Parts: sequence; C-alpha cells; structure tokens
Amino acid sequence: MVSPAHVPENDHIDPGSWPAFEFQPTGPPLAEHRIEPHPGVTFFQAGRMSPVIEAMLGRLVAEGCDRYTSGARLDAWGAGEVRSYTAWQQKPGFVGSAADGVPGPFSRDRLEVPDV
Repeated sequence: MVSPAHVPENDHIDPGSWPAFEFQPTGPPLAEHRIEPHPGVTFFQAGRMSPVIEAMLGRLVAEGCDRYTSGARLDAWGAGEVRSYTAWQQKPGFVGSAADGVPGPFSRDRLEVPDV
C-alpha cells in the first residue's frame, strides 16, 4: 500500500485524521415530539367532549382505524370512537378484554396522540 506521502507529485506529508469536531446546530431548536398524557380510563365516558378526543380521532384515522359512521362531533366520545379504538387495539394483536375500545395507558401511548 502506498502512503499519502509517497503519492506522485505530493510534496507534503498529510497530517493524518482530522480532530473530532463537535456539532454546533444553527437556527432554532427542533420542536420536541410530545404526546398527550393519558387522562385515565374514567375519562373515556359516552358524551365526554374534549380536544384530547379530537386529537385521538386524527391519530386513529391516520392509522387506518376509522370505524366512524357519521361525522357528528369530532371531539365527543361515543360508539364510533369505541369501534375505532377497538380497531387500533386489534392492530398490534390485542384480543378479548384487551381490545374493548377503552384506551388504556399502553395502547394509547403507542397511538402517540399529540399534546393539545
């Protein structure tokens, strides 16, 4: 193997490897990806209205778990939300009482509902 110092027409010795440069980002910091904290299973009662439910709807639709039959209220918990959430729970393999349509902390965190 020929060293860099022995390359034809090279009249200097290469210094070797470069020092490790520390990355200095420029511009504004990247937005932190934050998810909405789980409000507890008692939060998900028929008729409950909340922007949290609307954010969940968006994520369920994005995940292909849209089982809604009407577009009545996007921020209210009802039968369509239960069906759609059941589809989400079944997607990773939950069955039986683990796929009951009630958001538990584990499945809801996996849905990654954005912080509202």
